[in-house]
Amino acid sequence: MIKKIVFSLLFFITILTYGQQEKIKDYKYIIVPERFEFLKSSDQYQTSSLTKFLLEKKGLLFF
Repeated sequence: MIKKIVFSLLFFITILTYGQQEKIKDYKYIIVPERFEFLKSSDQYQTSSLTKFLLEKKGLLFF
């Protein structure tokens, strides 16, 4: 019984992680909002700047 539960759990985790893989380089443009919905002000905690920096570091272009 425990083997079936462990196997089912591992199978479910494998399916979830495989489904999350998406090639971001397939996109021509990436839009980083100046203000995320969960924040009160524009670029609070430098979230937008950091997101843009990390994506540019990976070789993606922004205009």
